[in-house]
Amino acid sequence: MRRDLITDRTTDRDDLAGLDDDETLLDSPELRARKLLPVLLTAALCVPLILILGLVLRPEGTLRITRWPNGYKRTEVTYQETPLGLVPEGPARAWHENGHLAEEGLYRAGEPTGPWRLYDQDGRLSAEAAPSPSLLPSVLSNGTP
Repeated sequence: MRRDLITDRTTDRDDLAGLDDDETLLDSPELRARKLLPVLLTAALCVPLILILGLVLRPEGTLRITRWPNGYKRTEVTYQETPLGLVPEGPARAWHENGHLAEEGLYRAGEPTGPWRLYDQDGRLSAEAAPSPSLLPSVLSNGTP
């Protein structure tokens, strides 16, 4: 390191006369600690609150994936833990044995909801309909928990 870049620092108050009161160099360690305390207390209160809200508001689920004997995915369903056990909650998909998408839809509170899309063996959309007793998604029959 070059010696001409190093400057001597003095703590003489006359040398600090040009600094305004907002400069932390003028603050004593005790004053800096008092200024930092509210920040630390706020952080100490906010971090657990954020973690708790994250656990409460974010739906935790268990993603279950089953596979065909050839290694392709068979089903992919997200399950939610409830007092009654695991129930499907969220997106669900099933694939044909050749690896093409067979059907996809959404579960809410264990029930199929919204439009379900059915695909042929080549992965082309063949039907889109709301689930009904005559057209229940077969995703769960392929991969129950």
